[in-house]
Amino acid sequence: MTAANPQEWTFFQRLKYSLGAKVFRRVFAFTLILSFYAAGIGLALYTGAVTGEYARTTFHAAKIVWNTIDREAALRYIDSIFELYNRKIPPTSNPITTDFEGKPYYDPDYLREAASYCDEQYYEIQDYMKKICQSSDVDSLSIAVFDRANSRMLTVIESDLEYEPMVAGAYSEFRREDVIDVAANDSTNRFLIMPSDRFNLVVSSSYVIRNDRDYVYAVFCDVEIGRILVEACQFMLFYIMILMIVSLIVTLTFVWYMNRQVVKPIDKLTKAAGSYTHDRETGNMSQGHFRQIGIRTGDEIENLANVLDGMEMEISEYYDHLMESFRQQQRLNSEMEIAERIQQGTLPSIFPPFPDYTSVFDIYALMDPAKEVGGDFYDFFFLNDDQLVFLIADVSGKGIPGALFMMISKIMLYNNSKMIGPDPALILEAVNSNINVSNPAEMFVTVWLGILDLKTGKLVAANAGHEYPFIQKAGGQFELLKDKHGFVIGGMDEFKYKNYEIQMEPGDAIFVYTDGAPEALNTGDEMFGTERIGEALNRDPERNMKDLLNDVKNSVNVFSEGTEQFDDITMLGLRYHGDTDMHEMTIEATLESIPEVTAFVDRKLEQVSCPVKAIKQINIAIDELFSNIAHYAYKPETGPATVRVEVEKDPMTVVITFIDNGRPYDPLSNGDPDVSLSAEEREVGGLGIFLVRKMMDEVTYEYKDGKNILRVRQVIKNN
Repeated sequence: MTAANPQEWTFFQRLKYSLGAKVFRRVFAFTLILSFYAAGIGLALYTGAVTGEYARTTFHAAKIVWNTIDREAALRYIDSIFELYNRKIPPTSNPITTDFEGKPYYDPDYLREAASYCDEQYYEIQDYMKKICQSSDVDSLSIAVFDRANSRMLTVIESDLEYEPMVAGAYSEFRREDVIDVAANDSTNRFLIMPSDRFNLVVSSSYVIRNDRDYVYAVFCDVEIGRILVEACQFMLFYIMILMIVSLIVTLTFVWYMNRQVVKPIDKLTKAAGSYTHDRETGNMSQGHFRQIGIRTGDEIENLANVLDGMEMEISEYYDHLMESFRQQQRLNSEMEIAERIQQGTLPSIFPPFPDYTSVFDIYALMDPAKEVGGDFYDFFFLNDDQLVFLIADVSGKGIPGALFMMISKIMLYNNSKMIGPDPALILEAVNSNINVSNPAEMFVTVWLGILDLKTGKLVAANAGHEYPFIQKAGGQFELLKDKHGFVIGGMDEFKYKNYEIQMEPGDAIFVYTDGAPEALNTGDEMFGTERIGEALNRDPERNMKDLLNDVKNSVNVFSEGTEQFDDITMLGLRYHGDTDMHEMTIEATLESIPEVTAFVDRKLEQVSCPVKAIKQINIAIDELFSNIAHYAYKPETGPATVRVEVEKDPMTVVITFIDNGRPYDPLSNGDPDVSLSAEEREVGGLGIFLVRKMMDEVTYEYKDGKNILRVRQVIKNN
C-alpha cells in the first residue's frame, strides 16, 4: 500500500512509486531488451562472418597445398591406396570407430600394404602439410578420397597439429543424411562434407582434385569450432558491455528530459491542486493556483495547466452557485419536513383511535409515501354516536403541490360529511363541485368513502374513480368487490355519484387501498396486482387489522425489493364486530387446557353479572365441547383451538364459539341417546352432547374454510 499523499512518501517510496522512477525503470528495461536483441543479431552476424572467414582460410590452405606439392607423387599415392581400398575393403565393411578423434583399428595386412606405399617423399609431403597448417592457422590438412557409394572418407596423407594423424588407408564412414555433397552438382573445385550433430566440432573446406561419379579426390582442411566460439563469446561480452553503457546513457538522458518536461510540471500541477483543495477546505476562496506555477513547456502540459486554471475559475463560480443552491435546498428541505409533519399530523395515527368502540369494530390504516410528502391520504371520524365515516383517497400530484391539494380535499371531505350527513354520493358531489370552481392546475383525486351504521351493520359507500375494495364475510376469504365507479373528483363538474350498500355482519371486514400497492413493480417490471393483494390478505384473514395491513405491506416490499418506490402506498382496513362485546383466546387443544379456557370464559361472564346457575351450566358445556376437540380433532396429535366469547344485548345473550382446524367432525350428527334405558343397556357416547343441547338455548355446527365451528348460545338476562 502506498501513502495516500505523494508528498508524504519516504525516499524509498519515491524510488518505487514516483513517475520519474517508473519512467526510468521502463525505459531502461526497454533499452536493455533492445540491446540484448541487437547483441543476439550481432552475435549471429559475427559468428557467420567468422565462420565464412575460416571457410575461406581453410579453402585457400587446401588450395595452396595442392598447388605447391608434387602432384604426380600425390596422385600416385592416391591412386595406389584407393586401388588397395577397393580391392581389400568390401562395401559392407565397417571400421571399429567412425569418429575423427578415435584411433582406427583395421585389418593389419591391409594397413601394412597401405604403409608400403609411404616412401620418403610421402613423409616430406606430410611434413610440408604440417607447416602449411601452422602458417595458415588451421588445425589439420589431409589428402583423401570420398567414396560416394559407401559414404566413406579414405585418408591418403594427413597432417594434424593437435591429434595423431590418421595412417594411410584409414577410412571413416558417415550416415548419408550427415553429408552434403556440394561437388556432386557443382563444376567448381569445391567439395564439402557437412556433418550433423555427431560431427559438429569443425569447420571443413576442401579443394577438389578429381570429381568422379562414385568418388572425389580432394585436399581437406579443418578448423575446430571451439576457436570460433571463443572469439564469438569475447565479442559478445565486449558488445554487451558497450550496449549496456549506451543504454544507461540513453536512459538517463531520456529520464532527464522527461523529468524536466513532464515529471516536474506534473508535480507542480499536483501541488497546485493540493493547495487549491486545502484552501477550499479552510474557507480560502483565492484563485490563480495554477496560473502562479508558471509552466512554460510549450506542449500539452502547458495547455493542461491553462485548462486547469480556467477550470479553477469555473469551479469557483460553480461552487458559489452550488452553495446558493444548497442553501435554497436546505430551506426547501426544511419546508418539506414541516409539510410532512403537518401532513402526518392531519392523518389519524393513534390506534385504536376509539378505545370505547374496540368491541364494535377494529380499524387500522397506514401510508408509505414515495416522496417526503405524499399525495395519498385516509381519514375516519364519527358523524354521530352510531355512524362512522372512513375513506381513502389518492391525489394526482406529488410533493408540495400534491400535499396542498390533499389538504384541501381532506378538509372538504370532512366538512361536507358533517354538513350533508350519511350520504356518500352527495358528499362526493359537493366536494367535486367545490374543487371544480377553482382548479387551475387541473389536479384530481380518487376517493372511496363509506359510512358504517354501527348499530345495524349497514355500510353505504360511493367510489369516485378509486380502486376496488376487498370484502371478507365472517370466517371466509377476502374477495374483490367490483363496485360502481364514478369519475374522479376534479375531473368533471356536476358529475352524479351513486351509493351502494353492503350489510356488514359481525366478523365481516373491508380492505381499501391506493394504486401504489397493486402497481408496485419488481425488477422484471411486473406489477404486484390485486391478485397478490388477495393472497396476502387470505394467508390468515382472521387476524387483527394492524397485522393484516402490515403483512400486505411487507408482501409488497418483498415483491418490489431492488426497485425504487414510485408511488405512495396507502391502506385502510376495518373489521365489524357488531354491537357486541367479544373476546377470544387460542390455546392448545388438550384436556389440560380446559381449566384455563373455563377461567377465561368465567371472567367475561362475571363482568356482565351472569347468574351463578348460568355460569355453572356454561362451564359444563365448555368441559364437554373442549374435551371432544381434544380427543378427536387432531388425534393422535394435538393442535390449536380458538374460543370466542361474545355478549349480545337485547336480550343479554352469551355466545361461545369453538373453532379448530382438525379433521371434520359434527358432534350433532348423531341422534339423542335413549335416556329411558339403563346405563348398561344404553350405547356408549352421545350423552355429553345431549346434556349440552338440553342446557343451552341453541347449539349449531358448521364446517367452513377447513375449520370446525361449533357455537352455543345462552340467554342470561331477559329485559
